[in-house]
Amino acid sequence: VGWHSERPTCQSQLTLLASSPYKFGVESSASTAFAAAPSGTGLVFPLFAPDGELDFGALADVGQASVTNYGTAAAPVTFTISGPTPEAGFVITDTTSGDRIEFLGQVPAGSVLVINSANGSVVIDGTADRLGDTLVDAWPAVPAGETRTFLFEPNGSTTASILTVETVATYW
Repeated sequence: VGWHSERPTCQSQLTLLASSPYKFGVESSASTAFAAAPSGTGLVFPLFAPDGELDFGALADVGQASVTNYGTAAAPVTFTISGPTPEAGFVITDTTSGDRIEFLGQVPAGSVLVINSANGSVVIDGTADRLGDTLVDAWPAVPAGETRTFLFEPNGSTTASILTVETVATYW
């Protein structure tokens, strides 16, 4: 405490520590079941379009989930998978980059697997580490101001599993 110009003054210093250099905004999330061919479809003859290219038709919307990062920095993605999944697991593919996350095990009925690209963790039912059952091309992130779509495919027959994809707008 000091006296300057007949007024008492006090100097102090406060140090703040932030756990993240980012600010966060609105959440973007979407859910989907496994990708499957629409019923009643298959190869249609003639196989070739008028321009001579092989025509497989339009992709089904089922099995795709899109999220948007409205921020100014790349945003990590969290995938939540509710079982049951096939015994051989599943694949999640970023349809823009082609990068894949393949889980090589089963998520039993009633269990939940969380894949978090922010810290590279893969955890089932909140406790068991399953990173050893996971093949990762690259941990996905949604670039600033962009939307990314993720394809959810079974390694085997389709089950009643649900994928929820979440990201949060991330700002510098």
